[in-house]
Amino acid sequence: MDALAVDYRLDPAAVRRRARAVALLGSLALIAPGALIAVLVAGQGVLRNGLVVTTALLLLLLAVVRAAVTYGRLVRQLGRFSVRVQARRGKAEAEAEAEQVLVLRAGQRAIELRPESIERLVEIAGALGGLRMRIADSELLDVPPQIDIPRGGEGFAELVRAVTAFAPAARFDPPRRRPPILRFARGAAVVAALFFLPFIAVDFIHRSRLLAYGVALLVFVVVRAALRPAV
Repeated sequence: MDALAVDYRLDPAAVRRRARAVALLGSLALIAPGALIAVLVAGQGVLRNGLVVTTALLLLLLAVVRAAVTYGRLVRQLGRFSVRVQARRGKAEAEAEAEQVLVLRAGQRAIELRPESIERLVEIAGALGGLRMRIADSELLDVPPQIDIPRGGEGFAELVRAVTAFAPAARFDPPRRRPPILRFARGAAVVAALFFLPFIAVDFIHRSRLLAYGVALLVFVVVRAALRPAV
């Protein structure tokens, strides 16, 4: 019997780096819509200057606490996360038998997958990207319909090759890399939106309060979706 095994895990430095980034983005996604709503309410004269400052400080404190809690939780989770792609082939009498299994482990829980269980693989570019697996018949297997393997560990490229070889029937989507000019334009648009949006929101208040709160809700949804890590 011969065996081929690939082990993947995040090293401590990568764990801390990824946990910090995710915690920061999560806190920003939390505080940005709240700050906008505070601006809208203050623009209607409901909150005075002292209350606006108090509200801002409470939002900042909430963001700091959330970041600390998220960071600690992710350090523990990512530190225990590991993936093992293992393929064994053996012969019993005249018939060849094959056994292949992919094991994902986080703490005490382990998920075992067969090649036919994976229907799609998506590699997501970026420091917070990784490899996303879409699972077929996840309810029957009692596993999540989508499993993400974070980027950042040594041998990630080797892991991607091993998983694609492990599940050859699965559709594989390579990472989509935008040109640098588009990435710069996207970042500039986000910064400009965060800077000008409060002024636009105050202008909306004088036109229609319903429209102003609709904009606030839209911003809340968009910011949370945009700042959520891919994996």
